[in-house]
Amino acid sequence: MTFLLTIREKIRNFYQQFQQGLNLIFRFIFSLILFMALNNMFSYSDVFGKMMIIIGFAFICMWLPLGAVFFLSVIYTCGQLVVTVPEIALVYLLLFLISYLIYIRLEIRTCLPLLFVPCAFFFHIPYVVPILVGILIGPAGIIPTAFGILLYYFSIHVNDTVALLGSVSEGEVEAYRYLIVQIFSDKQMLLMMIVFSVTIGVVWACYRMSRQDAWNQAIIIGGIIGMVLFLAGAYTLDVEIDILNMIVGFIIAVVIGMIVQFFKCIVDYSRVEYVQFEDEEYYYYVKAVPKVSMAQEERNFKRINTRKHVKNNDKSVEEVKEDWRP
Repeated sequence: MTFLLTIREKIRNFYQQFQQGLNLIFRFIFSLILFMALNNMFSYSDVFGKMMIIIGFAFICMWLPLGAVFFLSVIYTCGQLVVTVPEIALVYLLLFLISYLIYIRLEIRTCLPLLFVPCAFFFHIPYVVPILVGILIGPAGIIPTAFGILLYYFSIHVNDTVALLGSVSEGEVEAYRYLIVQIFSDKQMLLMMIVFSVTIGVVWACYRMSRQDAWNQAIIIGGIIGMVLFLAGAYTLDVEIDILNMIVGFIIAVVIGMIVQFFKCIVDYSRVEYVQFEDEEYYYYVKAVPKVSMAQEERNFKRINTRKHVKNNDKSVEEVKEDWRP
């Protein structure tokens, strides 16, 4: 454990030393993954699908705040959709503008789960989303997470709609009706929204408890609750899911959550202190749990002055002293 704490402290110190530059690098990497994920979901435009365009968007987002990244991701997706289905691109744009004006603009960091969901699906680890949202954001991230899930399944049904546009004889009306029906009747999407929302709430509630080791317990309980709800929901709604993939996904999510919590904050419950004090209106009972940190290794350098010896191949030391006598 001491070795891990030492590595953690070195990484944290390195980050604090080069925080400004590392933040830019992390923003670029996150933006690059985001636009690659969006291109994988909506790969309709040859122009927007070029790697140089994706890198260009990521480079621009590297210098912008989170809200601007959200809008650029919407513009990029609309640019992909407008090539094939302009009407769907307009609906997509209006949908996310409404979500921003009603909810996300009130707390801009809540758009982070919405942007994180496509990235998680891109790496085939969507089950990590409710764990991280629960410990980092809380219930405020439930609605953006649901929008992110809607975005992912929307991309799947848009692909089917585009294929249907070239095959049905009734034209676009039938294809659009098919898209709407598929979205609102997608039980798997509904199941994922419900499970993720409940898991976020459970993780957040357990995470805020004052009992010993509540943070790690919240992550583990969230993983277990997520697996149980998926199994129960799949049976109730008659939805086919890959059980092995789901279980492995939640195990990976718990491990990632533990790693994030390890770097976020760890405490030493063996040195808990209880403090009581009062003021004119209240009497306070405080439980103080010290954080775990490795003290910097102090190195003391001691200078040792050595005596200089006079060397002479022909004369001894005594002879040299006699030569310098007046």
